[in-house]
Amino acid sequence: MKLTRELKGKKVAVLGLSFKPNTDDMRDAVSIRVVEELLKLDAKVAVYDPAAYGKCKAYIRQ
Repeated sequence: MKLTRELKGKKVAVLGLSFKPNTDDMRDAVSIRVVEELLKLDAKVAVYDPAAYGKCKAYIRQ
């Protein structure tokens, strides 16, 4: 993944975390990688997925 803009301190929202709609299944979800890369770039990341929110902490390392 390559991001071309400076994201340090910027607010970024990721809408949808699970790999398919209406489920909390996050196995192999691309969103995990996206969020981790944004965090590495010091972006302020907010995530939203009503179905998967409870499981996201187990998959996303900070």
